[in-house]
Formats: sequence, structure tokens, C-alpha cells
Amino acid sequence: MKSSLKYNIFVLCSLFFFSNCEDPVPKDYVELTLIEALLIVDNPIEKIRLTRTLPITEPYYYGNALIKNATIFIYDDENEFKLTFKEYDSANIKQSAYYYADTTYKIKPNTEYKLRVILNNGNEITGTTITPNRIEWIRKIDYLIPYPNDTFKLPAYNGGQTEWTNGDSGTLFYIYSIICLDTLWYGKYLTPPTIDTNRRIRIRNNNDNNPPRPAEIVINSVSIINKAPFNWSFCRWFGKHKLKIYAPDKNYRQWFAYYLMSPNFNDKSYSVKGAAGYFGSATVIEADFFLLKNIYA
Repeated sequence: MKSSLKYNIFVLCSLFFFSNCEDPVPKDYVELTLIEALLIVDNPIEKIRLTRTLPITEPYYYGNALIKNATIFIYDDENEFKLTFKEYDSANIKQSAYYYADTTYKIKPNTEYKLRVILNNGNEITGTTITPNRIEWIRKIDYLIPYPNDTFKLPAYNGGQTEWTNGDSGTLFYIYSIICLDTLWYGKYLTPPTIDTNRRIRIRNNNDNNPPRPAEIVINSVSIINKAPFNWSFCRWFGKHKLKIYAPDKNYRQWFAYYLMSPNFNDKSYSVKGAAGYFGSATVIEADFFLLKNIYA
């Protein structure tokens, strides 16, 4: 009887011990403020995003992460620009950001800009960027690009070769970005127009059941020289596309390298004080092209 009682007490104590060793429900977290501020040469001051982290116990919605009540100033060597928050509906919520109302002002090349953000709690975020010089096309991508029918061995395409001036930036590092502009329609951009819809690219080789490429709309890569061949793998859709070449300052370059290429927060990628994120700048050139469908349905 005694041994049985001792055994029961041991079991109860063990259950109590192990039940108290479970990890607690994660309720407490340290809120982190994130700023993403990119100035584009020859463009207005726009799309300065200020967000905060949310508890993992709450359903995530981007609109709840937005910080809408901050006071944001940007300065050049002569002017002070006070930004205002512009909120979009839920379908376009990621366009919600801070903008400078006077769109006639354009970011100047080779100019120092300073950022000052005053949060509602009185904390401040500051940063500085020096905008790069302009770059220009030497050779643009062809507008019409036929996608090969033989996708087992995709050939090089000379008409996709591009080249641009280096902008005398001193550091050769460029972001090569391809954006599909319309994943729904295809034929409306042809001459004459048709009612054909767009579709994702399917790679066919020895196995006709291979799944289509993933459905990304934007594909980014980098180049350390001021020219690049066309890479078929950078396109996930047919139809109308835009190619953008960014020549970034060091702030945006390090943010891109640490965060956009391998998504994680790393304080080595920050170029602001008082928050996570960056205040950077870039000069950008762009060109449209149209990727023609191959024969596969």
C-alpha cells in the first residue's frame, strides 16, 4: 500500500513538473520600427514606408503594421520637405506610405539628403544619403522577345543583351529587375489586338508533367559590370514586362544585399539611427519588352 501511494505521488509530481516545463504562450515581444526610404533620382519624394512589427499571436494584416501618425522631414542643401501619409484601400494597402505633396520637385543626382522622423512617442529616426549620378542606356533590350519552343536547352538570345553607362559611381554594383506588368492579359498588347489571356511559363524537358514556373511577378538579380545578357529564368510569365536597372548608393546596396537577397533583419544592413531599415537612394533606367508565347498551351 505504501509503495503504491509513493508511486502515485511520484507520478503526480512528475506530471506537475513536466507541465510547468512547457514553453509559455508567446505574448510578450519587443516592438521593432522599420523604415524603408528610397529616393530615386529625377523622381518625386514618394513611398517612404514606416511600419512596426506585430505580435505573432495576432492575425497578420499589413494595414495594422503601418505607422500613420509620424512626422517625416527630408532635407536637401536648401530645402525642407514635410511628408504626409497617404492611405489606400485594402486592395492596394501596400501603396500606403508617406509622400511629398509637391510632385514637381525631383530628386537631384550627386546631392546629400537627410532624413528626420519624429514618432508619436517622441523617438526619432535619422539618416543620410548621397544620391548617385545618372546612368543611361548604351544598348536597350529588344522590345519583342520570342520565347523558345525548345525549353530543354534554352539558347542565348542576343537581342536581350543590355549595356548602360556606369554613372561614375566609383562602385560597380547594379540591381537588375524584371517586372511582369500584366499577368492577366496578353493579346491586348499585340498589333492587331487579340483576346488571348496571359499564362505562366512552362519549362518542358524530358518530363512533360513538369509544373509551371512559380508565379513571381518581380525577379531581382545583381550585376557587377554595366552590361548584362538576357536570362530566360528571370521571366515567370509571358506578355508585357519592364526591365529596370538600379545604380544604388551604399545604403540601399547593403540593404539589398542583406535583406532583399536573403530576407532577414541584420543590423549591418541598417543605415538609419533609431530604427531598423534604410534611407538610401538610386538612379534608375528602364525599358519595356514583350515576351512572346511559345507553342505550348
